Amino acid sequence: MRFVTRTVGLVLLPALLSCGKTLVGSDPANTPQNNFQILWEEFDRYYALFEVKNVDWQALYDLYAPQVTDGTDDHALFDIMSSMLAHLDDGHVNLIAPFKGVNTRYTDGRSQPESTLDLDLVKSKYLNSKFQTAGNGFFTSGQISDAIGYLHIASFSGRNGSAWVKTIDPIVNEFFDHSGLIIDARKNSGGNADNTDAIVGRFADQKRVSSLLQTRNGPRHSDFTPIRERYVEPIGNKQFTKSIVVITDRQTVSAGEYFVLAMKRFPYVTIVGDVTAGHLSQIIYRELPNGWAYQISIGKWFSADRVLYEGVGVPPDIRVAGSPSDALMEEDPVIEKAIQLLR
Repeated sequence: MRFVTRTVGLVLLPALLSCGKTLVGSDPANTPQNNFQILWEEFDRYYALFEVKNVDWQALYDLYAPQVTDGTDDHALFDIMSSMLAHLDDGHVNLIAPFKGVNTRYTDGRSQPESTLDLDLVKSKYLNSKFQTAGNGFFTSGQISDAIGYLHIASFSGRNGSAWVKTIDPIVNEFFDHSGLIIDARKNSGGNADNTDAIVGRFADQKRVSSLLQTRNGPRHSDFTPIRERYVEPIGNKQFTKSIVVITDRQTVSAGEYFVLAMKRFPYVTIVGDVTAGHLSQIIYRELPNGWAYQISIGKWFSADRVLYEGVGVPPDIRVAGSPSDALMEEDPVIEKAIQLLR
């Protein structure tokens, strides 16, 4: 069995890098019952949010384990595992199985709300078709007026490295004489928290606590490391610390939500839009004997004032929900509100 452990944005404690009891010694047999057992045991040992989500994991084992036999085929096994994981209602939990060369993916099962962002509308109406892209296409920027700049950040991904982060510096330099800046984090797909820190640093006036973290570190569901602080501080040759409006919606997810928590720490930043997705946990990746990959949430990510927004989302300072239909009316009410605030 290939055993895969990866982290997103954080370095795990050494205890988390060791295998559970099931994975010690020779490779486990690739049987339906063994694959199910390993999945259940790994979540039992590492998953961080059982108490937050009020889930009785043992009761779910008692319900689903008897459904798996030596004769259970792959499709049935996938359905049984997915049904069990669905009780966690966690956007960072997934299971990926390649059937006939095509990946079949289980996610949290909830219907994803549409984003309120129509970037084409923003480009044509608010940037007058004068925009630029940078950083692997993750940055789209332009001027709404001589006084107000605009920057959309699509991702904090680290899959292609982090060199792209530094391409934000010319954008910050371009807006340095502006009196206000709109940073649009709608439809931000998340990524690497270290990249997020580096980008937030371009808007930091001083070193500040950005958030608080706890990581699961023992066999009991209540076993966690002490809460530790995460910081952001000025990075880059210039920092924009004038009035900033950060725009969010329900597709602002994961590291995108951490970006919002960090930006909220600055007194010159206002968050406008809708609540974020509510998927903030640290994660690790594993692989079963049959080659299926799965993902486990292994930590709690709090705001600096110890509020846990997992499952509920980070609320804006000013709520302007917007609607995908706004594009049909050729307006973006969230950007309109941001412009109003900055003027």
